[in-house]
Amino acid sequence: MKPVLSILLSIATCFAIDLNFSDSLTTFQQKTLDSAARAFSLDDGCKGTMAQTRKNFICPQSNAFYNYAAWYAKENKPADYIIDKLRQHNDTYFKPKKYSVLPSQIPMAGVKTSPISIIAYVSSDCPHCKQVGIPLRELALGVYKGKMSFQIKPIHHKIGDYALLAAIEQGKSWELFEAYANVEGRLDETGVLKAAKEAKLDVARLKKSVNDKSATYKKMIDLNYAEAKKNDMNFTPTLYFNGYMYKSNKHPIWIMEYIDFLLQQKKK
Repeated sequence: MKPVLSILLSIATCFAIDLNFSDSLTTFQQKTLDSAARAFSLDDGCKGTMAQTRKNFICPQSNAFYNYAAWYAKENKPADYIIDKLRQHNDTYFKPKKYSVLPSQIPMAGVKTSPISIIAYVSSDCPHCKQVGIPLRELALGVYKGKMSFQIKPIHHKIGDYALLAAIEQGKSWELFEAYANVEGRLDETGVLKAAKEAKLDVARLKKSVNDKSATYKKMIDLNYAEAKKNDMNFTPTLYFNGYMYKSNKHPIWIMEYIDFLLQQKKK
């Protein structure tokens, strides 16, 4: 899992900095992109559609949004779909809503004093949670160390979520979370214990903790879930950057671009 993620993040870094997706579109894909660009306007002080303003220095995010739309056009998504995704992207950047998101019980990845704190509501059974959460942890410990921190908050009454909390005693919650990514199918007790062994936990101790402290873990999960619903969470993973919900695409390319945007905003 680790080598694959390292390659993914390396590629994502290059894409985020260097790649213009519109450079490799077919004629049909370019027409789709042009249609979306003519119909969409950013809430960034822009006057006009993205097609009109993307070269205009008054709208510094136009080119980035155009590249985002081109990414979907390259996947042969229709114009209406791309416009909807652009609106979600726009709401993330320019219409954020502040929520109260308390720190997780799971230890933080990264530096506590980082200017950007990312917290994600997750479930152990959710494959996308691992696909998003594991790279985010690597970013917090790697290229964005000191710039962002990351935490996960389990929200469901499942043995996998209870085990993540129980693994805190052994300091291996993250290792267990990553090992979950290698378990095929849903995480029953057998799958959780298999992942725990892979993560080099004391499996017997973990199993005992899950059994003996189930009431404690239930209370933690109840609190996490109640907070998540209060914060308009409808699916996992849902990410919050300094308390603001992230509504856009969760591929590392676009998360990194958003982190860079927030860091630039803090400099102003």
